Amino acid sequence: MNWWKRMLSGSAVVLTVALGCGCGSSSGGDGLGGLDSRRLGYFPGSGNAGPGTGEPVPFSPGSRLVSLSISPSPLNLYRGQAQPLTIQGISADGNTIPLAGGSISFTTSPPNALDVSSTAVITPLAREDGILNVTATTPRGSISQAVPFSVRRRLFVTHWGDDTLRVLDAQTYTQVKSVALGGHPLAMVAHPATDRLWVGVGDGHGINVFNMADLDQAPTEIGSSLPSYGYYRSLFNPFNNSMLWSHIELAGTGGTLQGFEADSLDPLAGSPQMASQIRSLTLNDTGTLLLNTTRDTAGPGLQVRDPDTLMVLDTVLTEQIPFDLPLGLVYDRDNQCAYVGSEELVPPFSSRIITVDLTSSPSISAVTDLTLPRAGSMEIVGDRVFVSHFTSSAVSVYRTTSAGAPLLFERTLAVGANPANLTVDPTSNRLLVSSEGTNSLYVFDLATLDPIAGSPFTVGAGPATCVFEP
Repeated sequence: MNWWKRMLSGSAVVLTVALGCGCGSSSGGDGLGGLDSRRLGYFPGSGNAGPGTGEPVPFSPGSRLVSLSISPSPLNLYRGQAQPLTIQGISADGNTIPLAGGSISFTTSPPNALDVSSTAVITPLAREDGILNVTATTPRGSISQAVPFSVRRRLFVTHWGDDTLRVLDAQTYTQVKSVALGGHPLAMVAHPATDRLWVGVGDGHGINVFNMADLDQAPTEIGSSLPSYGYYRSLFNPFNNSMLWSHIELAGTGGTLQGFEADSLDPLAGSPQMASQIRSLTLNDTGTLLLNTTRDTAGPGLQVRDPDTLMVLDTVLTEQIPFDLPLGLVYDRDNQCAYVGSEELVPPFSSRIITVDLTSSPSISAVTDLTLPRAGSMEIVGDRVFVSHFTSSAVSVYRTTSAGAPLLFERTLAVGANPANLTVDPTSNRLLVSSEGTNSLYVFDLATLDPIAGSPFTVGAGPATCVFEP
C-alpha cells in the first residue's frame, strides 16, 4: 500500500476534492459571465481567520464563495512526515459551501518546499518555512487561499526504562510518536546527510538504523554478537563520515570501540578494537578521537585514537586516587585541552575534573575538585562546563580560563533526581537534562541559566540520550 494511503487510513477527516459546476447568474453582480480575471480575487491569510478580500465567486445559486477554510491551521509540520489537510468553502455569511466537482491545485513558496498529493496530503521536503497556496477552480471561477506553514524540528529520546524511542517536538517537548525497541536503548546519533537515525539497543541487540522520515518502517539493523549490556556512548565524526560506538559490559572491564561508514554501514578498517569501559568519547578540532576509559589494570585514562583505524595514538593516566572511575569528557577548542571527569568508586564518591593539555604531547595540566559527588555527563558551551551529579539532583556550572588552570565554580542548577545525560540545543540555545528519577527533561536557557517556561517536561520511563533532528 502506498505511504499516503496508509497515512489516510488512520485519519478521520481528509479532503474530498469535488467542486460543483454551479449555476449562478452570468449577468450583473450575480455571476462571472465567464472567467473574468478581474473578479477572480486573491484572498490572503488563513481561512480560519475569516473571509478574505475581493469579490465573491458564484459556486451555486444564492451562494458566494468568499474564502477557503484550511485546517489544521496554523500548519506546523515535521520534515518527512505526511499531514492530511481539510479544505472547505466559506460563504459571505460564514456558512460552509460544499466543494463538489472541479479541481484544487497547490503551489508553494519557496518552490518545491512541500510534496502535495491529489488527496491533499502534504509532506515537507526540507526544514524550511513558507506559504502553501491553495486554489479551488470550477468553470464558473476560482478562489485562492494562502496558508503560512512552518516545519518544526524533532527531538529523539531513548528510554532505557521501557525500551522505547520517543519523538518529541523540539520546541514544546510534547510527544509526536513513540517507537518500541527490543531492548534497553542508550546511545543514539543522527546522520544529517542521509536523514538516518542510529539507535544502539542493548541486551544482545544491535544498532537500529532508522529513516527519520518514517520511523514506523522496519529499520536496517547492524547485528551484534557482543556480550553483556550494549552500546553506551556514540558520536558522528564529520571528518570521515563515520559513526563511533562504545560497547561496554556493566560488570567487569570488557568492551569494544566500533566504527561504521555512515553511508554504506560497512565497518571501518580497524573495527572493532578492544577498549575497556569507554564511558565517554569526543573529537578534537581535527577529528581525532578522545576516549575516557578504564584501560583495564593500568588505571583510568584519556586515550587518543586514530579516527580511521581506531588504533591508540597516545594515552594519559588520569587516576588521582585509588578506585577512580572515568565518567564525562569534553574538548575545549579555545584552550585545546580535554576535561576528563572522574569519581571515586567508593563513598564518599568524591569527584574531580582533570585537565589534559593537548597542544603537544598530552599531559595533565590542572585538577579541579568538584563541590558535589558522583559526577556524570558533561557538556561544554563557550567557556562554561556543565557537570551532572547523579546522586545530588543538581548540575554544576564551571568556567574555563586556560589549559593550565583549574576550572572556576560558578553555580548549580536544581534538577530532578538522578540527572544522567546533558544535551545542548544550539538552535534554541538551551541545555537539556535527562532526569531518570523523575522521568522528566529539565530545560534551561543558556543565556540566563534559568529554567524555561513549562520545565520540567514529563516524558517516558528512564530518559537517557537526547538527539536533535539535524
